[in-house]
Amino acid sequence: MSSELVVYGSLEGFRRWLDYELFRRFGRATSNRSICIKAGLPENALYRVLTKGERPSPLFCERMAEYLGLKPEELERRAGLRPVLEVGYNGELTGVDMLSEEERASVRRAFAEAVDALKSMDGARTPS
Repeated sequence: MSSELVVYGSLEGFRRWLDYELFRRFGRATSNRSICIKAGLPENALYRVLTKGERPSPLFCERMAEYLGLKPEELERRAGLRPVLEVGYNGELTGVDMLSEEERASVRRAFAEAVDALKSMDGARTPS
């Protein structure tokens, strides 16, 4: 598919999601350092991603996904290393099947707001 629009996840969104996932699974009883060691990552890898805001590497995503029982592609998509969604010239969508219902609703709202903004911009440029 030749894409007209490619949407990537934000690093901030990934950081919030990963922090929530780790808390949901382990609470605050498990340190980020011990999670990294068990996942086969450098002991400061989560600090660098969650606190310093560094973009995770594909290796980070692969090992953390394995540790969490998720697909590496899921983490790469959320981290902005892979497209979340692609819109083709004909309107065909790729990646929608990987989104949760909540994420689909968020995409719908974002696209609706973007279309409204474009319409208002077009209206402002239309000569009277």
